[in-house]
Amino acid sequence: MDELNVSDAAPELGADITSGTPESTAQEQALEELFELKVDGETQKLTKQQLIAQAQKAKAAEKRMQTAAQERDAAKKLVDLAKNDPVAFLKHLNGETFNEKDFFAKRLAALMEDEMLSPEEKQQRADMMELQELRKQAKEAKERLESERLQKEAEALQVEIDKEMADAIAAVGLPKTRAAVKRVAEYALDALENGLNVPMAKIAAQVKKDIQQEVLDLLGQSDEDAFEQLLGSDLLKKAQKTSLKVKKPGEPVTPKEKAEIEKTKEKEKKRLTAADLHKEWGLL
Repeated sequence: MDELNVSDAAPELGADITSGTPESTAQEQALEELFELKVDGETQKLTKQQLIAQAQKAKAAEKRMQTAAQERDAAKKLVDLAKNDPVAFLKHLNGETFNEKDFFAKRLAALMEDEMLSPEEKQQRADMMELQELRKQAKEAKERLESERLQKEAEALQVEIDKEMADAIAAVGLPKTRAAVKRVAEYALDALENGLNVPMAKIAAQVKKDIQQEVLDLLGQSDEDAFEQLLGSDLLKKAQKTSLKVKKPGEPVTPKEKAEIEKTKEKEKKRLTAADLHKEWGLL
């Protein structure tokens, strides 16, 4: 049995803890009362809070052990009931729905039917059961193969759709960005859900048209400063380069095109401003 003793470090009964200098009073207040706890012959010194915590842990462990013991007793009683009184065990499992007479009548009929069969009939029944099991296994194997086939077809179709989508996006001149691919896929899925068989090329063209309109709406309603901030310096430089129409090698240049080229070169020297790009793109 555990022994609990007050340690020598604890203040003596009747001591005046309020007396002495302020320093000694503070030290006495900081000194905690210790208790000696003996467990299996080993002595431990614990504070009051530590002692309470140990008691709480011991109480919780004791409760868990009691619950486990109760569950083991209940399981043992069920096992004993099944061995000694099968009918009571069945009633316990099925409750009020268990009909003792019907249960044993069906069981007896099944036993009598089995005993009345000839060896040939018993063999036929065994063969039939084996055949049913084989058919079940064959069906499961067929379903598994069918599932694998459908999975492969779905993967191949996905690859085909991805290629068709990429080709359509490239054909209309859209960059193959994540946003563009996502929008094309969403349009295609929406058409499919509505029972429409729309070619991927038309979907990509519609996406390009929508994006162009969104860009025009955004840039056309912005002033020059906001326009330049939206594009940034890199895009402004790119716009300068693409403003020059590229001719094929050996193709004659018309006087109008030559004048336009010279005009573009002058713009490149002084760098296009936001206002220039507004005019170039017909936004002003």
